[in-house]
Amino acid sequence: MPTQTFTWTPDYGLEKDVTVSVTPVKFGDNYTQRLRSGLNTRSQVWSVTFTNRHYTLVDTIEDFLSQHNGSDYFFWPDHNDPSNTAKFIKVICDKWTRTYSAPQHDTLTMTLTQVFDL
Repeated sequence: MPTQTFTWTPDYGLEKDVTVSVTPVKFGDNYTQRLRSGLNTRSQVWSVTFTNRHYTLVDTIEDFLSQHNGSDYFFWPDHNDPSNTAKFIKVICDKWTRTYSAPQHDTLTMTLTQVFDL
């Protein structure tokens, strides 16, 4: 399957969590040096929500996520890019929650995790 792009616009208030991978090395006299671990030392995870959207839209997004099975990556636009140059990041979604919030309207919350696949 060719790589697809996530095109739906989520609610404002995206939450991005950044983790930097370092390995501390301790020496005598409590001296510590920190080394980056690997090539991609900074990974990002987003908490994304679509609140009170029509159930057909939520069905479409959920179908998109299901097609990728939590293992196949897709492109996610960087919503924090101030230059608006359409920078895309490879992500997977292996967890989402659907809440039936009102007649014909649902809320979808998902976690997108950055991956570094080729």
